[in-house]
Amino acid sequence: MSELACPRCGAEVPEGRFCPQCGASLESQSCPSCGADAPPGDRFCTQCGSPLASGTPGAPVRRSGSRGGGGSGGASGGDGDGDGSLGWWVAGLLLVALILLVLVPVLQPQRGRNEAGTVPASSGAPAGGGLGAAPNVDLSSMTPREAADRLFNRVMSSAESGDTAQAEQFLPMAIGAYERARPLNPDGLFHLSVLERTGRQFDEALATAKQGLEDHPDHLLLLSAAAHASQDLGDTASARQYYSHLLDVWDKEKASGKEEYQDHAALLPTIHQDAEDVVNGS
Repeated sequence: MSELACPRCGAEVPEGRFCPQCGASLESQSCPSCGADAPPGDRFCTQCGSPLASGTPGAPVRRSGSRGGGGSGGASGGDGDGDGSLGWWVAGLLLVALILLVLVPVLQPQRGRNEAGTVPASSGAPAGGGLGAAPNVDLSSMTPREAADRLFNRVMSSAESGDTAQAEQFLPMAIGAYERARPLNPDGLFHLSVLERTGRQFDEALATAKQGLEDHPDHLLLLSAAAHASQDLGDTASARQYYSHLLDVWDKEKASGKEEYQDHAALLPTIHQDAEDVVNGS
């Protein structure tokens, strides 16, 4: 009997309807909201964004090849306790609550249009062309980066309003959307790293920040993201190195006038203070 690879766990399995390892469907599926065809293993419809019947909304999305990685990003929450999803969502939403106020500027049309040539949505409740309920949005009508930013907006606004169920639903969609929008500029990689940290995918968050630093080694937002992810992973020495470099290049980078620094102007003082605290051992 021929074998195929499970689209979810990658196990080699005999032909059939479901994977015997993880239970994922091996059959093509149709979106219950818009009727569009979807490949086996997909959890959300790429046409309208609705959860698919065979999916598992709320499970953290992992980048290909990054399975494992200790307890920092597993689907069970990474802590090994009985609360599973609840445990990492409490921690993730606490992180969102701390960064929400300083991330709001990136969700607002401060200087007109974003890199996709469209005006980004505000961080408040959607109005008119807002994201709305998933079945009412055709994500395929947007550019990949626009769709990613809209989903980022939904995660943040849902967390702000205390709607943890909706934030949990849209977080994996937002992460996946930024993956599909690659290649990302430094600001996009920073957004993706923030989302991955919110989902407790600390290894992925660090890898995303380091990818941006390869081409932009002095970027303040990426240095901060790498330092935070290193702290989450318990690597205080690396966090101190990232923050030390951040302080060394601070004045030069601030004077560069990068657009993302203006968008995140409210966040920069917090980043600088965090760096000083870590480097000085506060």
